[in-house]
Amino acid sequence: MMKPFNIRDLKLDKKQISIFAVIFIALGYMFIYLPLASKISLKKKEWQAIEKDLVVARGLIFKKDSLGRKGHLLSRPEVSLAIDEITKIGRKQNINFVSISPREIEPVAGASHRRLPVELDLEAEYRDLGSFLAALKDLRESFVTVRSLKISRHESVYSLLRSKITIDIYVRGDDGG
Repeated sequence: MMKPFNIRDLKLDKKQISIFAVIFIALGYMFIYLPLASKISLKKKEWQAIEKDLVVARGLIFKKDSLGRKGHLLSRPEVSLAIDEITKIGRKQNINFVSISPREIEPVAGASHRRLPVELDLEAEYRDLGSFLAALKDLRESFVTVRSLKISRHESVYSLLRSKITIDIYVRGDDGG
């Protein structure tokens, strides 16, 4: 009959015990510590990338009120200043305004402000039209948005586009008119 193995039956001296301890520590280092250390390193790099993204996102959140909103809500008498600014910017962009037609002021559901739709009928080359539309977000006198945009080729001059744009100029809700 075979006797069960008992660790106490081993006759080891201090040198053999220290060798087994070193081997045990080395195996633990290779099979436990190194894989965990590499996982920790990868997670640290991911964390640093996320932290950089967070800094960028925080900056955008704090700037969100100023993005595309350089203008302000106008009173009814100030609307002519906004239309004047739009035409000045258009002229700088080589826009030929065929007509500018303000409509009736409309209420905005659930908001304290109202909007004034303005229809712009214009002619321009495509590059100038794009520059004009991009410049609308940088108006100083007002806050406007583009409601609709219809573009067609000019009837006789092929390099020109004929465009009908409806923009909304936002006005304070407490003004009459």
